[in-house]
Amino acid sequence: MDPVSLFMAATAAFNTVKKLVEAGQEIEGVLGQIGVWMGKVSELQAADNKKPSIFKRIGGGKSVEQEAMELLQRRESVRK
Repeated sequence: MDPVSLFMAATAAFNTVKKLVEAGQEIEGVLGQIGVWMGKVSELQAADNKKPSIFKRIGGGKSVEQEAMELLQRRESVRK
């Protein structure tokens, strides 16, 4: 093979590898974002199942309305 053909083949191989690396980075970013979303859903489910302690029920902590509004906001952000 002549040097020009070898150079063109090497350039094509390099460009192919570059595209594959870029695609891999994009996939990694998407999977990372899905992982973040799944973590938020898990946190939301844990908050739904959480029972307040006796001290919070007696008067410490947030009001029922405030907790309900925060839970609603978290659900809406997960839905989006």
